[in-house]
Amino acid sequence: MSAVIGCVLPAGVGGAIRRVIIEDLEDLQKLVGGYIEPLTAQASEDFFITMLVNENGRAEDLEMNWVASALFKREIVGDVVLVRAQADNNEEFMDLPTDFISWLEERHMPRVADAYNQTMMVSALFKFAVTENLIAEEEVEKFLASTMVFLEGGEITEEEQKLTTEFIDRVISVVEERVSDGMGDELAEEIYDFLKEGGN
Repeated sequence: MSAVIGCVLPAGVGGAIRRVIIEDLEDLQKLVGGYIEPLTAQASEDFFITMLVNENGRAEDLEMNWVASALFKREIVGDVVLVRAQADNNEEFMDLPTDFISWLEERHMPRVADAYNQTMMVSALFKFAVTENLIAEEEVEKFLASTMVFLEGGEITEEEQKLTTEFIDRVISVVEERVSDGMGDELAEEIYDFLKEGGN
């Protein structure tokens, strides 16, 4: 294998995309932390990307890779190496274009981070609501789906909008009490800020 330029998409949260030069199989195995498994996807008509993952990632319970999962629209775990692939050969790698790596760093990564943060806050909101008896645990799944659509500005039925708005208003009311009582509940303050900003 000839040396190629690729990048590493880190697992977990808070990591930065790293540009790397890969010279051989050993480099790839070090980067993913074990034996590699290649998965190739077509990004455009003449642009194929191979994602190299740790083939034992699930068995080793590696962390979720949010960036790779969003990019490939499937659940990926562990650190991932991306290289450019040839259409008819996913074992012959080429340099990943610099502009694609820049797009990952400047556009894709921030969007994934925003989506992750919003998901975590909505999850915290529902845990808070269940704890405060504002919603029954069995209703959470139904409300979660419509709340996510509502907060993202999507279309929901009039009835769903009414129920979701009432639910969010109840949560805001309890959170406002907590904040104004000076109870110093950090989670309540974060939820309050999140909802007041419209979920952004």
